[in-house]
Amino acid sequence: MILNQEFGFDEVRWAISRATRSYDTKIAFLGAPVKTRLEPREVLFRLDSMAAGRQFLEVWRMREAVFRSLILQARSGSGGLRSAAENGLALPSRERLSVTEIELIQPVCAWVGAANSLFGKPGGSEQVFLPNLYARGNPRTSSCAKLRRTYWILSE
Repeated sequence: MILNQEFGFDEVRWAISRATRSYDTKIAFLGAPVKTRLEPREVLFRLDSMAAGRQFLEVWRMREAVFRSLILQARSGSGGLRSAAENGLALPSRERLSVTEIELIQPVCAWVGAANSLFGKPGGSEQVFLPNLYARGNPRTSSCAKLRRTYWILSE
């Protein structure tokens, strides 16, 4: 069975909202996200406050093309990688000091779509909502992905 294949978006969005006591995941997307099968060897990225051993518990990620476009925006003088990510992915402002890269080792189903405008940020970049990735009881492991690397973002 492929991870999340048996779930609909409404099933996972309510479970995540209840578990994290945060906003409804549906409002994070501009329109309805598309359930997408992601294949082994795909690398997903996440900006974090610091690598804290929760690499598989977190549900929000971005594909490599989005990450690379944020790097290009940052280099063109738009205020750095953190700022480009916060604006494109409509993230709340906070210190994001590190990047976490994971690589899929099994196919998974995730919900992919454009980020809605939230937290006073424009959004518009593609984001990946991938719940249930961690091994139950251990946010440091997954049977579907492996940690590729984590690294610090240098000050801007």
